[in-house]
Amino acid sequence: MTEQDGENCEARADMEDKKGKYKWLIILAVCAAAAVLVTGVCLYWGERDASRGKQREIKEAENETEISEGAEQKWTEDEIAAVERTLKKRYGDELERVSVETEDAGAGMEEKITVVTFRLPDIRTAGNSFYFQVKSSSESFDNFPFQLMKNDARRFFNGKDRFFGLYGPDDGAMYDSDDERWDTERYPGETDQLYVSCYREDDIETCAADIADWLFYAAEDERYFLQNGMTERKESDPFRNIWIITPKSHYRMNIGEAVEKIPTASWEEVQRAVARTIVDLDGEYHIWEMGDSTAREEEESADNALLEEWEKEFFERYQGDYEKECELADGRIRYRMVVLDAAAGSRWYGLLKSEDRGLSWRVVSNAPFGDDMGMGIEFTFLDEELGFATLSHNGGDEANLYVTENGGESYQRAVIQGLEVTLEDGYLYNPYDFPQMPYEEEGKLYVLCGQGADGDYAGGDAAGMALYESTDGGHTFTYKEIRKGEEK
Repeated sequence: MTEQDGENCEARADMEDKKGKYKWLIILAVCAAAAVLVTGVCLYWGERDASRGKQREIKEAENETEISEGAEQKWTEDEIAAVERTLKKRYGDELERVSVETEDAGAGMEEKITVVTFRLPDIRTAGNSFYFQVKSSSESFDNFPFQLMKNDARRFFNGKDRFFGLYGPDDGAMYDSDDERWDTERYPGETDQLYVSCYREDDIETCAADIADWLFYAAEDERYFLQNGMTERKESDPFRNIWIITPKSHYRMNIGEAVEKIPTASWEEVQRAVARTIVDLDGEYHIWEMGDSTAREEEESADNALLEEWEKEFFERYQGDYEKECELADGRIRYRMVVLDAAAGSRWYGLLKSEDRGLSWRVVSNAPFGDDMGMGIEFTFLDEELGFATLSHNGGDEANLYVTENGGESYQRAVIQGLEVTLEDGYLYNPYDFPQMPYEEEGKLYVLCGQGADGDYAGGDAAGMALYESTDGGHTFTYKEIRKGEEK
């Protein structure tokens, strides 16, 4: 063998050795990938089996004793015990059986049915409980979500400036917020539904915001959705069906679209879905008096003529006084809010504008907020069309935010997501109810909300204000975070 042949043999041996190493590296990589895949599959099937196992546990509890259905039989003690075990699986071990009674299956019927009353703790307020019932005539359905709704809704809407109550589907009666029907211990078997008042057509957005706040508040308690699953709720579901009260009548409003959005959608999307439902309801029933377009045009023309006459009389007596002033374009454009009338400590405002640094003025509107009044006002303009204002109430304890997109000719109430907190005594309220002036940052609008003159929650404004964001030109603001003043 020549020296060259020896070198060739060594090269081939070296190559074979490298191929062997690469082969084992490839095999190890394949094995590792397979191990990861198998682990993932096992975890998936394990989680699925655990979920199915939980469902089987509930099903087995239901089937431990065959439960009689139909109005012809009362439950035995074993059947009642089986129902109780099922409900504990569903709602928690804190469930307590309160009483077992019998009643007639129906008018003119001789058969008797079993009525079992249970008690559960109020998870939002320590020491309180609520009551609900199960009947042997409808074993698969209890009135738990209705009674839970009654327990929560009264507390929630007491903190809102909105009329509310209960609608009894069995008797068609309306029960206001002070009625004893709200007492779940005295009335544990009712299936009442919630009603709220939307006062007028321009209240739609704010009314929808209050309802959206309610849905998100209620949804914090997962027990609402344990009975049949969110997408399988009954038409009588208190969460889907809310009655809306208007100056004309009352109408059942199915907000199923909004309810189904709750698990994944933002508050703003839910609020818009509710508002859309109210608008559709209006289109179907004409729940507000609308009037025809010709009548509205004639009314607007008459209003313009009256405004011209009013403006002439106003400037004949105007002495230059105003409550607040703001300016644009280095002071060339100026605005003034002037007091036009007052009653019981509140004021009606008018808006003036100058385009020559205050040398001359004209009336933009003598009723920019419609019929709304305030005990004080703050306002600003970001440009000659877009502006904001707040009207304060209750001695400066709270304020409402308004937005204009037509230079102040008219303002609409802005919608701000509620940020309710629960105090130790169970009282629910939104402490951040005094908006500051909105500002623009990177194409979005923001507003800080403080606590007003009476604010002392969690250290008051000094400890932080609630920051809200708007992506629709300042008409709707959604909660972002609590921010200290120096962080703006």
